[in-house]
Amino acid sequence: MSHRIPPSGVPRVLKRFPIAALLAGWSLCASCAPQRPVAFDGALAYRHVQTQLEFGPRVPGTEAHRRAADWIAAELGKTTAQVRRQAFVHILPEPVAARGGGLKDTLPLFNLIASFAPEKADRIMICAHWDSRPWADEEPDSSLHEFPVPGANDGASGVAVGLELARILGLTPPPLGVDIVFFDGEDLGTSDDLSEFLLGSKWFVSQARNYRPLAVILVDMIGDADLKIPKERFSDSLAPALTKLVWDKAASLGLSAFVDSVGVPVIDDHLPFLFSGISAVDLIDFDYPYWHTLADTADKVSPESLTVVGRLLSALIYDTPVAEYRRLQGPPSGRP
Repeated sequence: MSHRIPPSGVPRVLKRFPIAALLAGWSLCASCAPQRPVAFDGALAYRHVQTQLEFGPRVPGTEAHRRAADWIAAELGKTTAQVRRQAFVHILPEPVAARGGGLKDTLPLFNLIASFAPEKADRIMICAHWDSRPWADEEPDSSLHEFPVPGANDGASGVAVGLELARILGLTPPPLGVDIVFFDGEDLGTSDDLSEFLLGSKWFVSQARNYRPLAVILVDMIGDADLKIPKERFSDSLAPALTKLVWDKAASLGLSAFVDSVGVPVIDDHLPFLFSGISAVDLIDFDYPYWHTLADTADKVSPESLTVVGRLLSALIYDTPVAEYRRLQGPPSGRP
């Protein structure tokens, strides 16, 4: 989740050319044409949401967290991507650890990384967080605050879209490099200690100093049945060209869920990239009544909404010239 801060004729040479050779040439040209990706399957993505919730809340350090990490890595491994875990340890400050939610003082955290077309220098990143919030601190009944959030929309929806996109990328090689990254430890902060938010993305950026993708596209809380995604304010202010590219693409596809207005600023996993000078945009519907409550369950997530976001991401990969991304910033470098 995230936290608000608020020719005429035929040339003679061709006339003499054997017709079989011409047909063979045309066949070769056809085989060299860019492949069209399969359609994004929102129903399959929705099943990925359900599977994640079956593990239980993916609170770092718990058995559900470990099992979910294994499952996500296995799903990514079914594609042709290079898949790896980026493991790190985080020690929580005592007041945070003391709040309950199944947290331990020392947390094993895992970013999960899948790289498609790793030989390509021009790369973009699609990312989401996969952990669950340990405390349902937006529940009206304060006695429920110590229970962990199921995280269907807040976490699982972004992972589900990323996994379905990975399936598509595995079937159809992309025209540019694509890295799908799932961040851990995104949702451990509190309103009085923002430093405990975004642990996975901050660690990733700190460890990948030579990796500068052309664009980072974060998806978070994008499964709401009443999907309305305005331009997140930090994205619009610090990466206006990328934000415009994304919203223009959504408009060209007729995706009315992407609203042409600026919404609230959100503390989310795009910020470490923006602060390091990398163009990043956050696709998030923050107007979600079940945010950080025990009611953030799978029945609140819509396969149709997942499809809307998945269609856009697929178009941003397969139907957007690399030159458009190159114009966003300096030359790319490295791999994650």
